[in-house]
Amino acid sequence: MVDFFTHQDRARRRTGRLVVLFALAIALTVGCVYLALAAGFRHEEFQKHGWPGLWDGELFCWVAGGTLLVISAGSLFKIIELSAGGRVIAEILGGRLVQGHTADIHERRLLNVVEEMAIASGLPVPPAYVLSKETGINAFAAGFSPQDAVIGVTRGCIERLTRDELQGVIAHEFSHILNGDMRLNLRLVGWIHGLVCLALLGRVLLRAATEADDGRAFVVLGGIGLVLVVVGAVGMFAANLVKAAVSRQREYLADAAAVQFTRNPDGLAGALKRVMQAHSFVLTPQAEQASHLFFCRGTARLAGWFSTHPPLADRIRRLDPAYQSGREREMVLTAEETRIMAEHQAEIAALLGSGAPPKPRPARVQLLRPAQVLAQIGVVDSPHLQHAGCVLAELPPEFTAAAREPFGALALTYALLLSRQDGTRAIQERHLAARTGGPLTDEVRRLHALLVPLPDRVRLPAAELALPTLRLLSSAQFAEFRHTAAVLSGADSQIDLFEFALEKMIVRHLEPAFGRVPAVVKIQFHAIGPVAGDCNRVLSALAHLSHQNALTVAQAHAAGIAALRLPETTPLLPLAECGLAAVEQALNRIAQCTPGLQRRVIQACAHAVAADGEIESGEAELLRAVCAALDAPAPAFL
Repeated sequence: MVDFFTHQDRARRRTGRLVVLFALAIALTVGCVYLALAAGFRHEEFQKHGWPGLWDGELFCWVAGGTLLVISAGSLFKIIELSAGGRVIAEILGGRLVQGHTADIHERRLLNVVEEMAIASGLPVPPAYVLSKETGINAFAAGFSPQDAVIGVTRGCIERLTRDELQGVIAHEFSHILNGDMRLNLRLVGWIHGLVCLALLGRVLLRAATEADDGRAFVVLGGIGLVLVVVGAVGMFAANLVKAAVSRQREYLADAAAVQFTRNPDGLAGALKRVMQAHSFVLTPQAEQASHLFFCRGTARLAGWFSTHPPLADRIRRLDPAYQSGREREMVLTAEETRIMAEHQAEIAALLGSGAPPKPRPARVQLLRPAQVLAQIGVVDSPHLQHAGCVLAELPPEFTAAAREPFGALALTYALLLSRQDGTRAIQERHLAARTGGPLTDEVRRLHALLVPLPDRVRLPAAELALPTLRLLSSAQFAEFRHTAAVLSGADSQIDLFEFALEKMIVRHLEPAFGRVPAVVKIQFHAIGPVAGDCNRVLSALAHLSHQNALTVAQAHAAGIAALRLPETTPLLPLAECGLAAVEQALNRIAQCTPGLQRRVIQACAHAVAADGEIESGEAELLRAVCAALDAPAPAFL
């Protein structure tokens, strides 16, 4: 079975191959521009000497430099525009952020499904956007990384699909996030925009030519403009072929992954069949440049070789081999389908009162051994999804409501940090009242009282629900939140497993949104040697945090060192040298390693935590924190 880290390596290689293909497309564009201009400026030399007469090194340098400048500037401009993350794409397409307190039953169901899928996969909960004016059935995931990803759906998608069908569509989009497709897709948007700019420059020159009084200027500007328009179109032709070929294969893989997530091929197949019955077109003019992001074909203009999606009938047959399409079978709602839709309407009406997904049967949570940890990273399947639904159902409705608006999200996070010991909690509440005032402190007390009887396994998922809302804070509010959270965590002068895990999640999933750390980490290290000291610091911290006495701490450290194949003489660092700041710095450097090296580090961490034989729930949270710091999504019940 291919694991998450192998997928990441493959995604990097795909990007490299795509860069080569686009470089060839740009080289073809430069060559075409030069030949066209040389044929005009060196016409006499061509008649005298044939093809060799067209060559002019100085002219080629000017043409190549100018063409590359236009393409590069256009691409860079678009990539910078999109660097804020998926939010920009969603807004360009006309999307509206779904507020946590929305009263729309379809939007509430969408939030429930997205939250459930995020907790099951170990990814941060992405903001959800609705393209309110789009009646077709479509969806997309966009962003440069899981930290800035968003899920977007059309109004037709949330109104026409049942919950199972919507879950299949959202699972499809989450697979794009897990497989690293989003960043590649946004790069495609940027690169193709550079070629578009070449054609746009040609149009500008053509317009300038029509306004020129000088006949020679008319000929020169008009000729160059016409060449750029034609050649830009040729470049876009080649680029769109590459985009379409890459995108079609990724859609098949995402369909397969969605079925693995839900174990319900009928859900995704049903959604595709409803697209056949209706349509998937997104009518906004900006849809064409983002056509490869969508769940189904988003524009009628791109078909055949240029289609970024496989034919619907082919996708359906892979999920439902008995499916027949074409003239012999029209897509109509049968009596059975009508009954299902009626049940669906009753289901979402029930959500208006509870705000929660239908409660699944409890999933068995097993104690994991180190060998199972790597196999579960970046993997979502039916047990994970069922467990996520079970955890969400255990949370009081007050938690879900609080997590979806800023005041409540702050209160919920602070409540999770309050100690169970009366003395420590009293100190924390005094600090909280002094920093935030009475109303917020009262809300924290109320939520903490609801938290006390709940099992520990729901604490981290509850914090995860608050993350997308905390992104809505201003920079000043976020800075105050970070400081207050640090004060609450340090009230007892020690950091427990949950506090460590929550800190790592906040740093990796929220700090990039406020420009404090980069969302995308560049690979700097290809061998373990340069980060051996950092690995030792992390392993030492895990050994101290997950074990109680000196002997088991030493054994845990030795197990991690052996798994990472570092020298046996590598010393166990004292707890005083394994503070949050030091561990954070070490994890930041390890995050710059190749996926293969990160895989080894996580495996070593699992051996350190499980040196006593098994990984318990608190230790699982600790491992999830390390995985989050390395952008390796771990399931909710790792």
